[in-house]
Amino acid sequence: MSEKNSKIRSFRIIVLSISSLLALIFILAFVPKLLADISGEAPTPQPGMAWEGQVMMAFFVIFMIGYGIGWWRSLWGGILLVVAALEVAIPFYLQGNPGGLIFGVPVAILGLFYIMLHRMERAEKTVVP
Repeated sequence: MSEKNSKIRSFRIIVLSISSLLALIFILAFVPKLLADISGEAPTPQPGMAWEGQVMMAFFVIFMIGYGIGWWRSLWGGILLVVAALEVAIPFYLQGNPGGLIFGVPVAILGLFYIMLHRMERAEKTVVP
């Protein structure tokens, strides 16, 4: 195994580990809320604030799909993670609420890591000895 291949493998393990940890955190944060919404036990949102829950649930779904796809197709997983980050950060920022950046920035960075991983793996495959 070449040193470059070893670095790519290490980077892949790091990216997948970080994304797994983030997915676990999001599952612990969003699944109870989602179950409460489905069962009807969730409190009614304040007037004009229902969009926040919808944006966060859409973010969660896109993130989880991107996370799952990222295990096999790092480019497509990375693109979906960046889309999820933009989907949550832009509406909150436009409302003057920087809270969406708390979710958006780490996921965007993770998505860029997935894209970098794809580029590194692709460059490794195209190198002619």
